[in-house]
This record gives sequence, structure tokens and C-alpha cells, in this order.
Amino acid sequence: MCIIEVKTTAKEKELIEKYASRNGMTVSAYIKETVLARIEDAYDNEMSDSAYQDYLEKGKEATSLEDLMDANE
Repeated sequence: MCIIEVKTTAKEKELIEKYASRNGMTVSAYIKETVLARIEDAYDNEMSDSAYQDYLEKGKEATSLEDLMDANE
């Protein structure tokens, strides 16, 4: 197992400890879950942007949600 050190202020440490405790987690588990969720969100955004660019490069056009809603009225 690897160890990653995170430096915080005393107030930040207290906030993290309180939040982790309220959610029944250790500080380590909370930080790990939070960081991995942030990475997953960023990866999903990158994949979405890439897929959209591919879509546009193939000459297709996107339809806005507003146009879709208007078409269904």
C-alpha cells in the first residue's frame, strides 16, 4: 500500500475530520473517495467532450434541449 501525504491548515484538518466522522468514514477513506470521484468526473467530462467533437467532425448537428422540448409540444 502507498501513502500520500496531504498538508492542511488546522482548520482544514478539523473540517475534514468532522465531515468524515459525520459520514461514518475515516479521514483517509473520505479523502480517497473524494479524490477518486473528482478524477472520475474529470475523465467523464473529457470523454464526453471527445465524443461530441467526433460527432461534430462527422458533419452532424446537435439539437438543443429547448428545440427538443418545442418539438414535443
